[in-house]
Amino acid sequence: ASTGGYDSARAIVQTIQQARRESPNWQTLTNGQLAILALTQGHLDRADGYLQTAGDISESQGLPERALMFEFARAGIDLWYRGQPERARQKMDAALQRRPLTRFDPADRPYLELALLYAEAGRPDRAKALVSEFDKVAPEGFRRLAGSERHGVLGSIALAERRPLEA
Repeated sequence: ASTGGYDSARAIVQTIQQARRESPNWQTLTNGQLAILALTQGHLDRADGYLQTAGDISESQGLPERALMFEFARAGIDLWYRGQPERARQKMDAALQRRPLTRFDPADRPYLELALLYAEAGRPDRAKALVSEFDKVAPEGFRRLAGSERHGVLGSIALAERRPLEA
């Protein structure tokens, strides 16, 4: 298969990245896009590096909640692409030790994203605790907007607990 489309897309993103070198937001965005392109082509280490850079930039900009999401994405590479759920869990646990969710505003806490990762990494107990915490502390409007995402997480928890019919 030809890689021309991916090469062209990467070149466009890199051109933007060079043109907006002084903009942390553009650097974060372009590193995220380069990570997606690398994943699409199976370049897992390269994708991980782009996500690391995006997380470092987010941290340096005083956006630790965004940096945390990039760390979760890196754990997702281990989980979904490398088939290494234990390594993914270790990365998630370490990320949460460095940046506990309680440090963030309840609306900025990625409960459901993290719950999905834990469920699919074989820790439905942790996932359930995160959904429960989300139900308690997330603002009502936010909970309403995230309803379908919450149901998807509950389905993943049910699958992890070997309850496929309920899922």
